[in-house]
Amino acid sequence: MVFRLQIVYILGALGFLSTSFVDGHYTKFSNDVLQAAQQNPCSLNGDLVEELPPFSVHGVEGNHCICDKPWKGVDCGILDVLPVSFPQGYGMLPNKTTWGASLLHVSNQFHLFVSSITGDCSLRSWHPNSRIEHAVADTITGPYQFHDMVLPTFSHNPKVVALSSKKEEDTRLAMFHIGDAMGPDKAKKGDCKKKSITPFLDTATTINSRTLLDNDQTFQQETVVGKSSSIHLATSVHGPWTPLLNNTLIGCNNPAPFVHHPTADNNEPQQDDSSIEPGIYVVCGRANHSTLMHAQDIWGPWKTVSQITPFPEDDDTSTTSTTSSLHYEDPSLYIDPKRGAFHVIYHLYDTQENPPHGHDCVQSTVSAHVFSSDGIHWYKSLGQPYTTQIPVEDNDSATTTTTITVATRERPSLVFDPTTKALTHLITAVCSAENCPDGPPQGCVNCKYDHWDYTLVQPLNHV
Repeated sequence: MVFRLQIVYILGALGFLSTSFVDGHYTKFSNDVLQAAQQNPCSLNGDLVEELPPFSVHGVEGNHCICDKPWKGVDCGILDVLPVSFPQGYGMLPNKTTWGASLLHVSNQFHLFVSSITGDCSLRSWHPNSRIEHAVADTITGPYQFHDMVLPTFSHNPKVVALSSKKEEDTRLAMFHIGDAMGPDKAKKGDCKKKSITPFLDTATTINSRTLLDNDQTFQQETVVGKSSSIHLATSVHGPWTPLLNNTLIGCNNPAPFVHHPTADNNEPQQDDSSIEPGIYVVCGRANHSTLMHAQDIWGPWKTVSQITPFPEDDDTSTTSTTSSLHYEDPSLYIDPKRGAFHVIYHLYDTQENPPHGHDCVQSTVSAHVFSSDGIHWYKSLGQPYTTQIPVEDNDSATTTTTITVATRERPSLVFDPTTKALTHLITAVCSAENCPDGPPQGCVNCKYDHWDYTLVQPLNHV
């Protein structure tokens, strides 16, 4: 048997802030981060090889990890992504904008539940013009074709799971999403009304103005959607989807569910760690207020298990700021079938990187991986699980690839093999920029004004 060894740099106390070269990117870490890395050198995604002696690179002590596939990196915190081929995914059409999806594999067909911006509108007007569509394909990467509308406006960020308890056997599928789906089927063509976060995206010119609006509770309650979540139930992927009228999971923004002990035909891993309480786990929240919730079944009641973010190590005490510039959103949760550990992948952005909006295409922070052995104590990997760099197969040659750089990748979702339970694919919402990677620092915002947004299904090196 051949093992692939991944080097884990366990960085010692090198002053409050230390800089390390992590898989091609120089990253700044506080002592809290380094101590967490020492306690969890393989991010609960690999095994520490204690038989091998420690080594030193430029004076930095290191150990060895064997990473579980499809993870790699200095602390097994980076997804080993494979090249994509175009066209694929959903939304790569003129005047079509989609923004993230959830995937199920049923009856030899792949079913994608996608956030789609109606009315030929761009992501700039995702509220109130987003609806949830059902698209199908014969291969997992697509391209996917429109099948039917699942929920009308406003509905966004679908996360579909298969239910497992006897009480739930007549419902089978649950779709968690934001919005109440009480609007029209679609916006009128060209009627691209905009609300929500776009006021401060339009007007913010400094980091402070973005931060002020982002933390203003009155502003958020009046204009930022997603403070409430909805759940719809169905007996099959073809619906019909009916609302859970007695939904007790209220105030859960961007819900990310995971069913512990899922049904056999679900795309999520199945594991038998009896130390984890059965039921449904959901991560709620955005920015620096992210929590893990749990219920025995879809009807609740829901209880708080732990607060995941903020991380104390995110605060840079070298500044006078009382809040972190790092913002976590769009969680994707799963429980590892091999180790019984909790993992969450976030879209992460840093408002101090490239003001005012934190994206410059090439070196933008776009993701984070956090993990926990018990669902209570959480740690963060050193690197990003994915970046703005996407390898693309050359259409003329299967052996050559090029790399494209996009402005941002958000709304991550994970796909698991229904038989082996292996993590096989990463779904992200992709926002390109016209001159990326050379322009402009606010490219993430610029691309949301036009039709450059689509949903990508990227294979992972899981074999």
